[in-house]
Amino acid sequence: MADYKARLEKMIQDLGKYSWVEIVEHQLNPAASDKDLKRVEDLLGAPLAKPIRDFYSQVNGLKFRWRIKLDVSEDKAKELRKISQDYQIEIAESDSDPMVMINFIPITESMIKRDWHELIDPQQGETVEFAGDKYSYEEFRPRLKPFDLFSLYSCAAFLIEQGNGDPKVLILDNHYYEWDNTRITDFDTYLEAVLTTYGLVEARERIFSAARGDLKPPLILTPDKIRQKYGPKLFKREGRE
Repeated sequence: MADYKARLEKMIQDLGKYSWVEIVEHQLNPAASDKDLKRVEDLLGAPLAKPIRDFYSQVNGLKFRWRIKLDVSEDKAKELRKISQDYQIEIAESDSDPMVMINFIPITESMIKRDWHELIDPQQGETVEFAGDKYSYEEFRPRLKPFDLFSLYSCAAFLIEQGNGDPKVLILDNHYYEWDNTRITDFDTYLEAVLTTYGLVEARERIFSAARGDLKPPLILTPDKIRQKYGPKLFKREGRE
């Protein structure tokens, strides 16, 4: 079993070595109970996939955010922006649209307790096209279960289906209304992408955004591929200051 809790704690420790990083929020929830995991499996009608069960059986949600220190010098800010040619560096960013955020809610809150009535611009009576199939709005919306609420504008959500313990994962944009500008992925790839990119919100867009991405093959990436292609240059240099 992957030790997700240890990996999260190591990521936080590594960030602490940089003098210009400020940890703003850091909360790791206790493990989900077997009872709660069983409730989710009963909802899905299938055992949870190993990466999902392993993660939530160690950390039943987390909230983590870091930022560039507000008092960083102008010269240091210029240096960081020069290094970070892959991701934009923001200082004093908006709380509603942060540069960095990981906000995994407890699994029963995602899957069972919240009805997510705010999802998708209401289209009662109309059909939704997804991955080449058509659904009624009333059928499609309840299948979306957000789990990583990383901004007021975007989140990551499960798309559940009966009999599948490894539900698809996709990004919802525009205040969670839009679902068709994202590649379909799985929880393992999504979690690896979030951890490898230190929670950078822009990285999720860079990795998963694609117009009508639901019509493309699922984007399943190995940890090495994510690290090589999307690992932030900001943290690949030798120095820590």
